Amino acid sequence: MGAAKGVEIADPSCEYDYVTNTYDGSFAPLLSSAGKAISTTYVGVSAQAAYRIEVPNDWNGKLVLYAHPYQGLGNVVWVSSPQLRSWFVAHGFAWAASSFGANGYNVGQGVTDTFDLLKVFAARTHRAPKSIYLDGESMGGQVTSVAAEEHKGIFAGVMDACAPIGASALSDYYLGVNATAAALTKTGISFPAQPSIASALQYVASVTTRVLPKLGTGFLGADGLDLSAAGKRWETVVSYLSGGPRPGFTAALAYWNSVSYGPLAGMPTLFALYPGLDGGTFGFAPGNVTTNLGVVYHADSSSVATAADRALNAEVLRVRATTPSVPGVPAVHGDPGIPVLVLYGIGDLFVPLSTGQAYAQAMAAHGESGLFAARAIRDVRHCHFSTAELSQGFSALVSWVLTGVRPASDDITNPKVVDSPTFGCHFTDGAHPLFQGPPCPK
Repeated sequence: MGAAKGVEIADPSCEYDYVTNTYDGSFAPLLSSAGKAISTTYVGVSAQAAYRIEVPNDWNGKLVLYAHPYQGLGNVVWVSSPQLRSWFVAHGFAWAASSFGANGYNVGQGVTDTFDLLKVFAARTHRAPKSIYLDGESMGGQVTSVAAEEHKGIFAGVMDACAPIGASALSDYYLGVNATAAALTKTGISFPAQPSIASALQYVASVTTRVLPKLGTGFLGADGLDLSAAGKRWETVVSYLSGGPRPGFTAALAYWNSVSYGPLAGMPTLFALYPGLDGGTFGFAPGNVTTNLGVVYHADSSSVATAADRALNAEVLRVRATTPSVPGVPAVHGDPGIPVLVLYGIGDLFVPLSTGQAYAQAMAAHGESGLFAARAIRDVRHCHFSTAELSQGFSALVSWVLTGVRPASDDITNPKVVDSPTFGCHFTDGAHPLFQGPPCPK
């Protein structure tokens, strides 16, 4: 049904369960309390990607293009509705979403297919939006950030939730997490020019038999970590790499070392994503885009370099990038020219707060600090925001666009703000039971 070779498109009029490869519901207009349709929906396939469109009966003339998160490497692509679907319709916003024409970390494809929605919207609804917003989740946040820079003058504003922004920056983070763990435990590791199954197995053996036992106990367990002296220094390193010391970090580190997500099954997530397995290119191309040359790691909480810091930095494996970029993953430069509001979970170590800090710094370098606003949420999982947190963020973005007044936000680049016991309190509005930190003032 219009799919690229080897790709199947799930029916966009049905809710697709990718785990079971079955349909478990239908996509239909939303209903009022009286059971009457309050919107009109459109589905189909365009440019080898499925799409969904929904226009409320009382449309306010504003359109939101939603970009979905990473959906794995399977050959079935499917379109999903945004978490804010009901809120969008209730507040008069039309929305449109694409499956993208291919799975994987394929940001470029996502940009193309998301922008194609504008043509599809016009053709199917025969209406023209007065303004267009972008809403991206995780990898979809990188899609919307790139789209804003590649298609200037089209969009009014962007809201990104838990977005990685740049592939190489995320790989640099995971390189640092793994290389410092090895250095602190005196374990030799390699970063092969040509990764292989053999090199992956060798890395697994090194981590499971030497690195983890020397860092402490409790990895992949439900009762938290009991870290050794080396493990506590590693905890400090990871806190700085992921955004700086902040409330709830110890519990966040324990959580992300209790779950396993990544190509190395059965390894804690922070180790399962070691970029030495794919050069940081997500398997799209040979070579390596990640580097830690010149990076100074902090194993001590002191603001100045200590003997422990110097010893660590002398010991850590250094890696040089050999490839400037990942094909299919366009860079985000930090020059959108429109308001950008981002949300990050302060305990999310999968796509950490440091990612948002890097985006803020990139926009500042382009003289666009006044167009950036961040909201910190007290959660440790990836992209687990409440509808209230997301809707308040989007509402603030729209008000910003209409009035020119930058909304309330968290200064995520200020270490004193980030390390405050109340960091993340202001915009957290929902149940986040896995977060463990000092309570917010009542």
